[in-house]
Amino acid sequence: PALPRPPLMPSLTESLREALPRAMFASNPARVRYRSQDLVFMREDLQSRMRRNCILPPTEIEDAPAEKAARARAKAKAAAREARLERNEARAERRAAARAKKLRGGVGGGGEGGG
Repeated sequence: PALPRPPLMPSLTESLREALPRAMFASNPARVRYRSQDLVFMREDLQSRMRRNCILPPTEIEDAPAEKAARARAKAKAAAREARLERNEARAERRAAARAKKLRGGVGGGGEGGG
């Protein structure tokens, strides 16, 4: 790709410009002079460039440790949530059975003892 690239079109950044009136939408790469330093900022999808010549497709490459940890935490949360739901269901079933037993015992016991 040829550099420098033009900045983003004003029609694409119009709403953002209204929200952030002091924002600057520079070309790519953008050169900024800060005090005595020249800083260069560049937008580029380096990950796709690096993966272009991968032997294995990105889905088959082993995940990064942070992603594995996040996935493990999500699985643990899901397992805990499911266990909590099962406990609540079992508790509700026991309560319903106790209520039914109490109603049966109260109707049968009240009718025999009262008459």
